[in-house]
Amino acid sequence: MANPFQNTHASVGTPHNAILWLVLLGIGLAWGLAAPVGKHAVSTGHHALVVAFWNVATAAVSVTAIALLTRRKLVLSAETARFFLICGLLGRAIPITLAYVAFEQLPVGIVVILISTTPLLTLLTAAMAKVDALDARKLSGLVLGLLAVSAILLPGADGDLGAAPAMLLVPLIIALSYALEGTFIKSRKPDALDPIGMVLGSTWAAVLMLVPIIAFRADWFLFSSLSSVELAVVGGAVLHLLGYLAFVWLIGQAGPVFTSQVGYIVTVSGVVFGMVFYGETYPITVWLALIVLIAGLALVRPRG
Repeated sequence: MANPFQNTHASVGTPHNAILWLVLLGIGLAWGLAAPVGKHAVSTGHHALVVAFWNVATAAVSVTAIALLTRRKLVLSAETARFFLICGLLGRAIPITLAYVAFEQLPVGIVVILISTTPLLTLLTAAMAKVDALDARKLSGLVLGLLAVSAILLPGADGDLGAAPAMLLVPLIIALSYALEGTFIKSRKPDALDPIGMVLGSTWAAVLMLVPIIAFRADWFLFSSLSSVELAVVGGAVLHLLGYLAFVWLIGQAGPVFTSQVGYIVTVSGVVFGMVFYGETYPITVWLALIVLIAGLALVRPRG
């Protein structure tokens, strides 16, 4: 069977170009749509921990089905178990739970913009861990990103959120968690793991972490009814998982530089979807911060 993750790096100037761009667009829209879907999942008072558990559990069952269909097995050893636990914590349990906390209190667009600082924080954590180096271009991107975030965090700059200003730190903690996971994967990923195996192990690890936390809650079972809210939990998990698998496939087909452009689509589409589904509006400072942030992200992209 051909390896769907083979690093062929097809040229985006070939006839294959249209497919690659469509996949890139699809990933960006899927991840952007997951934001308003996530907000809907906590719109009727379900606790963020319960929603996060069922999101992760749905993803775990889905990726297990994919692993069975592609005849991939879970690689278990002391090294991979430690890797799964850390990635499950940093890339699943913490950020997914906090995302629902943020969506409950903040506009979708603000959450998406702040989480999109992940590449900037990844560069910073990678430089601190000495697995990447800062140069003048990347440093300029970090400075622009810091200016953009500062503009949003300034009192009154983001308009009337109806939430405590400290809540704005939650999306940044999510971004930091993803950044730490990315740096850890880059430096410590066992050679025996392919992308599906990595997602399979880390997602089930996150499930095991969340089970004891919600087990004693009376409202732990989310699906006593099957409304649009419950469907949003499942839909959000599937959107994230399919987007991730397509993201990894696209890296193999077109390379990391081309694939990294998905961040722009996710950010812009998340903001637009927030406006469409929730009627969100943003002051001029947020729009300026978004422009500056996109410029910063462009500077920290890997060179192709």
